[in-house]
Amino acid sequence: MNKHFDISVVVPLYNEDESIPELYSWITRVMNANNFSYEIIFVNDGSTDNSPQICDEYAKNDSRVRVFHKENGGVSSARNFGLDNAVGKYICFIDADDWVDKEYIECLLPVDGEDMVVCSFVNDTMENFHLSELVRDKQNIGKDLHVLIDHMAICAPWCKIMCRDIIEKNNIRFDVNVSAGEDVLFICDYFSTCLSKMRTISRPLYHYYISNNESLSNRNVNFKTTEYVLDCLKERIDMLSMVYHWNSDEGYKRHISTQFNNFIAYIMRVPSLVKRAQLLKRVMDNRHIRFLFSDLDYIVKRKRLSGIRAYLFRICVLPLKLYYLFN
Repeated sequence: MNKHFDISVVVPLYNEDESIPELYSWITRVMNANNFSYEIIFVNDGSTDNSPQICDEYAKNDSRVRVFHKENGGVSSARNFGLDNAVGKYICFIDADDWVDKEYIECLLPVDGEDMVVCSFVNDTMENFHLSELVRDKQNIGKDLHVLIDHMAICAPWCKIMCRDIIEKNNIRFDVNVSAGEDVLFICDYFSTCLSKMRTISRPLYHYYISNNESLSNRNVNFKTTEYVLDCLKERIDMLSMVYHWNSDEGYKRHISTQFNNFIAYIMRVPSLVKRAQLLKRVMDNRHIRFLFSDLDYIVKRKRLSGIRAYLFRICVLPLKLYYLFN
């Protein structure tokens, strides 16, 4: 087996038999056009459709395709399996139902010692998650870190290339204990290795498909898991503050604020008023949410409130501040 691939493309899949042929065609077309040495690693995560047979057929006819079959364990488990078996210099994740621009790899491949290259992406509703065209050294990574790790393009595992050597030397893997939030934990771990240089690309080269069960309107919130993720995130951000010498409170509050909005969106869909009240109390008693509401100035700034709206917000939050005072 070739041990000197430029790129390992890791594709986790579960019941994607309709998407695999088009994805394989996209990847090979992109790679062959630029004469890259590469391997495609399909990780079949216990599919019950024809996905395993399709992948095995590609592997039989294309030596660059490697297929691994495992019991269903979730996307994090599948991505980790791919990392365990990859041999390329760079790692690139692509989801089986997504597609990429013909210049995707050419633009993402590091050209000046970058530890990470990230492109903008567009989802199937044509919403563009835009990044500026910029090269950052360690100092500027630290200065912008609280913004970077709050940007979906940065914290998604796809739409980027990373150095496999950095991942392996630091034993970075996706947390299999969570099914939402594992991406940002992985990226925080990658940043905590003290990246020397990263480049962001403004062109939306990755096209992301949003499945119905991924939309916020259909997503249930596992409070126990989310609280665990917030605990893990606090540890990661504290570590990042030591590596880059930045104010960890800013990044920490940004992520708590995002998760708080997800909590509230879920609670408002619960039909029972009693259940709503119970869930709301659990949210407000969480130590991370308490920390967020200890700084109303930050929330006002984050929500871009001013004038009378900012004043009314502070008045509305007063009962909560009194609740915290006596509890």
